[in-house]
Amino acid sequence: MTRFGSSLRTEVIVQFRQGFYFVSLFVIVIFSLLLAQLPKQNLKLEMVIPGFLVINFVLTTFFFVGALVLLEKAEGSLFGLAVSPLLEYEYLLAKVVSLTGLAALESLAVVGLVFGWQFKFAYLLLGMLVLGALYTLLGFSIMARFRSINDYLLPAGLAVTLLILPLLDVLGIWHSSLFYLHPIQPALLLMQAAFRPLTFWELCFAGLASFVWLGLVFVWAQEVFRRIVRAGG
Repeated sequence: MTRFGSSLRTEVIVQFRQGFYFVSLFVIVIFSLLLAQLPKQNLKLEMVIPGFLVINFVLTTFFFVGALVLLEKAEGSLFGLAVSPLLEYEYLLAKVVSLTGLAALESLAVVGLVFGWQFKFAYLLLGMLVLGALYTLLGFSIMARFRSINDYLLPAGLAVTLLILPLLDVLGIWHSSLFYLHPIQPALLLMQAAFRPLTFWELCFAGLASFVWLGLVFVWAQEVFRRIVRAGG
């Protein structure tokens, strides 16, 4: 088995033992019950479902990766990676794949149970994958700097507030072209494309900007890994 395969397998085992999958089942039940209360008549799915996905992915990727990093620090396994053959990108990809996969399955279960499957599945899945990867990498990059949950809570709350700002535009609260500069805007457009037609330029922007933001955030996460983990900081 490759280093990445071993790392991914370990991630899944750790997440299962820490009860992440049971939390996901609980989230599926709670969100399904809550969203089922929405009136189905004239419901704008292009607003409701992307909004739900942004909130749910914050919980299952951003905060879950923070919990994993805190656990690894407490056990000493995170800084043990400094002398292991595991490469930065292998460690990060294992986190991204495991948590994004979990969040996507969890979210699709809720959407399918409550709203059915009358949407363009490929666009919704692609948007979720981009969103999950961004949130996981950003969660690691922020969390790796802290040593306890008390130190982490305030910066995490501020970070989440900034990360969900484009919901103001999706929900019709505040429209501004400045949201196109936000890292999750491309993922939101891809998810909205599952429910409403996008222009050619919107699709081009969503694809190109997703690639650019994922590249920038991945490079940042690798630099944080080298500076904090490899250096024993």
